[in-house]
Amino acid sequence: MSALKKSFVFVVCGDKEHIRALNYSLRALRKFTSFRILVVTDSLRNEQPIDHPVDDVLDIRTPFLFDNHQASIYLKTGLHKFLSLKDNIYCYLDGDVIALNHRVNEIFDFYLSPIIFSSDHCKLNAFSSAAVYCRCNEKPQALQSALEKYESKYKKNEVIIERLLHKWRQSTVAIELDSALAHWYNRDLTAADKEKRGVLLDLTKPGTPLVALIKNYLFRVFPAYRRSLFSRVWKDRNGKILIDESSRFYDFMRTKGFVFNRKTKAWETLAGVPINRPFESFEDFFNQHGYRYDIASDRWYTSDDTIFVVNRTLEVEKDTGYHFINESNQWVDDEGNVVFSEECDHLALEIEKQFQVNVSVKNWQHWNGGVFVFNDQSVSFMETWHQFSLRAFSLPYWKTRDQGTLIASVWKLGLQNHPLLPIEFNFLADYNHPTMTYEGRLAFRTRLGAPLVKPSFIHIYHNWGNPDWNVWNDVDKHLQ
Repeated sequence: MSALKKSFVFVVCGDKEHIRALNYSLRALRKFTSFRILVVTDSLRNEQPIDHPVDDVLDIRTPFLFDNHQASIYLKTGLHKFLSLKDNIYCYLDGDVIALNHRVNEIFDFYLSPIIFSSDHCKLNAFSSAAVYCRCNEKPQALQSALEKYESKYKKNEVIIERLLHKWRQSTVAIELDSALAHWYNRDLTAADKEKRGVLLDLTKPGTPLVALIKNYLFRVFPAYRRSLFSRVWKDRNGKILIDESSRFYDFMRTKGFVFNRKTKAWETLAGVPINRPFESFEDFFNQHGYRYDIASDRWYTSDDTIFVVNRTLEVEKDTGYHFINESNQWVDDEGNVVFSEECDHLALEIEKQFQVNVSVKNWQHWNGGVFVFNDQSVSFMETWHQFSLRAFSLPYWKTRDQGTLIASVWKLGLQNHPLLPIEFNFLADYNHPTMTYEGRLAFRTRLGAPLVKPSFIHIYHNWGNPDWNVWNDVDKHLQ
């Protein structure tokens, strides 16, 4: 692998918003890599120039009858035809994939023949109606209108409340910190030991006038307590440890999820997020910020009793007569009939019908086409994907996307259990994800209690440039 020449490659065609996003991503990637960065395009289609050295832009003519989206897929799935594969390895990136740190260069180390992608954020059956025109995901007009009405009215306010809730949740971490500290300091101590420690802390507490502090040490501390010159461990005269702040202490606290920042003299989470002390109560915290929550109506109000955020589901139910079933995550009418489905098997059925490929696991975790690593061992896979995609252009039931044909290619070649890239190399920052949480400092959890993810590549595939989204603001600030 080390003998191969490593390069990143983007594809863009046509619309200026896509080129602007690409130019942003190019600037970001150049901050963190010295590897060559290529852009494959059809310049005759582009509405504005690409901000990149001309020697690293490959200008390929695409079929005239293709629209810009089809032309982009033509170039992307055909990269094996347009790039020199001998002694080279490439990492493809969608134009809305942004580099965040120098670890992006490690992505080539994860290559496994014949090709390696990352996981998408949903399963095949949940993606189905985004790939084919099956209409399963189409909502009745009254329901759609009500959902859009409440989203447009309250979405920005929900972001404000969510930010405050995140701040509140961070403050409650301090309770866990206090619990961990108490467990360490109080282990194996009797009431008498704790009393001795209390006296020691009082005699040596910060802020004591210097003269008094010297007297305390000379006449009360040193006669009754012992401390090694090179250790932050205090003992009584019988050798019982009363305070242990040696390296063992910090190792223990790390196992509990906390580190001490010696510069700021404050505790932080392992992700580097400062731990705020808890407020007196949930109500007091939000009152300080001018909001209150009414549990009976499930609404947020401002200090002047103006409605600020509502439970959108409850409001839509009242307006339309449709009902949402939490257990099945479905909307139903008054007779209990499902009015639209988030999941279906139509894509799997179409793959079998059009490409004679049996996708036997209908809820298979499909791959995301936004990032992948390939070389000369990838030609068979890429050619299959390319030909399937070109054929899909002529199928009226298929939407213009490369994901459905990617699924077909994976199963055609028996790669459905092939390893995937670590999530940090294509983290899908989903603005509307029901379980993903943003922890600040460009760190995320995919669900409550899941491990912290600090992306190297972040994939912002909607809400690009949204100033009301703290994720975008932090990405932009980080890169500035």
